[in-house]
Amino acid sequence: MTALPHGLETWSEPLSLFREELMSAIGAWLPKLSSMFGTMRTKEQVGAVHLEGVSGLTRRGSYERLMLSEWALADAAPDEFLRRAANAEHLFIDLARREPAGSRRCIALLDCGPEQLGAPRIAHLAALIVLSRRAALGGADFCWGALQRTPHPLWDTIDRASIDHFLKQRYLILPTPAQLTRWMALLEAPRDGDEIW
Repeated sequence: MTALPHGLETWSEPLSLFREELMSAIGAWLPKLSSMFGTMRTKEQVGAVHLEGVSGLTRRGSYERLMLSEWALADAAPDEFLRRAANAEHLFIDLARREPAGSRRCIALLDCGPEQLGAPRIAHLAALIVLSRRAALGGADFCWGALQRTPHPLWDTIDRASIDHFLKQRYLILPTPAQLTRWMALLEAPRDGDEIW
């Protein structure tokens, strides 16, 4: 395999799917797109974790959940209360959390219309690589497909077969709101925490 330019070593596995002349063209987009997309939000950030009672005691937590016996110590022996606080010896109520059924998804629907041939397809491939890695790091499932082709099963991997099939997708029409609406119905989207690009 050809040596990759500095900074692209971490992308060597997905870039190995492409011919040498495409590697550098796609690779040039990866750092830019990666910083543009950023990291995927955690389940806590999207509100997908639900509280479900108390799971026990812990040494860390919010002082709103400090044990009543610790507050009693603050009244009876303030210096001991401060010493325990400084040494992380306070006891807090630990909340039980429940994640909703089903996993989060990152879904990419790509325009394969007449304006997307050539250089835009290279940007599509780079975006797929970045979104796939982003989903993996965020603990989400990744799937992708052509926006104009519905109903059509989405691909859940980026490999030579799916890329070859994607590159053959060419449509004479621009994407329409009706096509996106059909995809949303098929995907039952958005679920809690889903991302659709």
